[in-house]
Amino acid sequence: MAVWSELAESCGFWIGAHRGGMALGPENTLETAMLGFQCGAHFWELDVQLSADGVPVVIHDKTLQRTTDAPTVYPKRRPWYVWDFTRAELESLGACSRRAFSGNPAPGRTPVKTSPLLFSKDSVLNALLGKTALNAPNPASRPGAFQNVSERKVSAVCRIPTLREALDMTRRLEWLVNVEIKGKAEHRDRLVQETLALITELDMVPRVLVSSFHLDVLYRVRSLHDQVKIGVLVKEAVSDPVQLVRDVKAYALHPARRHLRREAVRRCREAGIPVITWTVNDSAEARRLQGWGVSAVISDRPQELIGEKQSKEDAPSW
Repeated sequence: MAVWSELAESCGFWIGAHRGGMALGPENTLETAMLGFQCGAHFWELDVQLSADGVPVVIHDKTLQRTTDAPTVYPKRRPWYVWDFTRAELESLGACSRRAFSGNPAPGRTPVKTSPLLFSKDSVLNALLGKTALNAPNPASRPGAFQNVSERKVSAVCRIPTLREALDMTRRLEWLVNVEIKGKAEHRDRLVQETLALITELDMVPRVLVSSFHLDVLYRVRSLHDQVKIGVLVKEAVSDPVQLVRDVKAYALHPARRHLRREAVRRCREAGIPVITWTVNDSAEARRLQGWGVSAVISDRPQELIGEKQSKEDAPSW
């Protein structure tokens, strides 16, 4: 059973599935996360917000326009803010892949075809609850069992999961998850409380890392729970990353790759602070960061970074 403390203790190098693995299917869905798990990702990253009726749901954007069919289902409810929809309404929507992995890539980027999915949300949950069997190799045999994920077919429309469902799936897989707190500013205190309550109820404290760009959120997390691990997300270069992490009583630093410097990684590692950077989609770049001493990278393409034979047990050391 994996726990987050192993990241600092092992001095290993982990690959995280960004929103479940965005090149594998619709982001922040259980189906895509399952594929990220099966290809060998050490953990997955998700985003959480509150629905109109106060339920933590897994979605990144503040609106539903990019990643769901809300404009079609609810054409008169523009601009489709997440917090204006109830849990039931959100669950009625279909999730879709609209990230630009095909068509015209950014300069220097190779277009990547989004892979079709194998499992529906119901089939994943039913299998994990022991109600049915997945028509696929046992996830315990990963990685390698799903090297040809692009050949798999989706059996139903993917939908927005609740945080409870995402944590429950992660727990049953004995996996790890990084939960990023997002959402409307005035909702964040309640979101923090609801998130921590779920983590505690499902006995997931050792396997959840809570992160945010908002320091007030992180201070609130720590004031309410002294054991859950915290990650400090930063978009820009930080003059003293070690002090920042210590001020928040956090576990890890989560810097954007474009602003990460080798000296900052060295200082964090000397202080025993794991560095988890985002978003890294190139294998050569991942190896370079591993050489710097980065503890983990979060990737849209975990299946490419992990390779055919690497597993959680034989992940390389830096």
